[in-house]
Amino acid sequence: MFIGLMVSVFLMKPTATPAEEVRGVTNDMVKIGVIPDMTGPIATTWLAAVEGFRNYVRYINDQGGVHAYSSWYDDTPGMAKLREITLKLSPKKKDYTKNYSKGWLCAMILEEGMKRAGRNLDSESLVAALETFKNFDTGGVSGYITYGSNERMGGEYLRMYKADVENNKLIPVTDWIKPAH
Repeated sequence: MFIGLMVSVFLMKPTATPAEEVRGVTNDMVKIGVIPDMTGPIATTWLAAVEGFRNYVRYINDQGGVHAYSSWYDDTPGMAKLREITLKLSPKKKDYTKNYSKGWLCAMILEEGMKRAGRNLDSESLVAALETFKNFDTGGVSGYITYGSNERMGGEYLRMYKADVENNKLIPVTDWIKPAH
């Protein structure tokens, strides 16, 4: 059985062209969108001004999407810790984007790498320490992180999400999965 699949990845300026107008895309295809950060304050301010793009995001993400970082509101131990510390330091702001989760993840990795490097921390000891990461558990901020002498990617996991367009949220529908290469 063949299932048509369209994966949409936005890295720069998005198009307002509806998906069904893109050559080769049909209405019966499964559509999965990878949108770096179209949730929270960014979506409510920027996307509100670009109705064509908003409709495109609805069209793609009403069916699904993938992302490598958890959302502010996700129910995982790592995100609970992120919210607790963030709200303690900045209690007035109540919503952050996936870019914030990504920054938190980078800080987690650096913190753990520095701990593993020990008291004689320098660039070489930090790299050596990072290369010991084998399925480092982020508590659900992202999937497992692995580095090695020939493994520089770190995170290879993602989750599939269903869009809750009305509430401007991405709801995870899978656990962290490692796509086939």
